[in-house]
Amino acid sequence: MAGNMGSSKHVEFCPRCGRSGYARVERRGSREYIYFVHYVKNPKTGRYRTVRCYIGPAGEYAYVEKLHVLGLTNIVEQDYVVTAYLACKKYIESVARYVVDRLATARDKEKRSVVVEAVEKLDKLINMLNSVLKEAEETKKRIAEA
Repeated sequence: MAGNMGSSKHVEFCPRCGRSGYARVERRGSREYIYFVHYVKNPKTGRYRTVRCYIGPAGEYAYVEKLHVLGLTNIVEQDYVVTAYLACKKYIESVARYVVDRLATARDKEKRSVVVEAVEKLDKLINMLNSVLKEAEETKKRIAEA
């Protein structure tokens, strides 16, 4: 969705507030940012004015991405399924690193508690994912019945 100052792409509803309008890319220095433009009627005067919602930078969040490696971008272009997958993968890898690091330095009687703690962290993730899966299945069922 990148483009020059003033380029726009029609989108029916703002991903931030839900009002109708269109997306517009604006350049500020060397960066491009996406705004969603709405035309709002003033009830007193009957005239329309432009209102913008900030969506995010065009492309990835450069500084945040260096820390998180989640493919973060603006809310129009964001693929939340991929982001959730990458976040879960990163969390599982951090738990595994934690276990390896702690087991390398733990005394024998501490090793069991390290493993128990890691299992509890992974159980928490599994429970949260099961909850999301259940909600997705219920939504899928409602959509199929509509």
